[in-house]
Amino acid sequence: MTNQQYSILQQGIPDSQLVLFAASAHYAHLEEPEAYLATLSTFLERIEREQQEQSHSSIQVKLI
Repeated sequence: MTNQQYSILQQGIPDSQLVLFAASAHYAHLEEPEAYLATLSTFLERIEREQQEQSHSSIQVKLI
């Protein structure tokens, strides 16, 4: 796929983020492990934070 095709695909996925690993072909986790793990860690932290925010807001709603 081209960068433009990746961009179009990303735009169609709500709340997604496009990350390109320039020095990788098919195996970013092997070819750029530090960049891959940093990206994965950032993603997981964001998901965890969003889930915590949702659970806190639902608790507040239940208390009112």
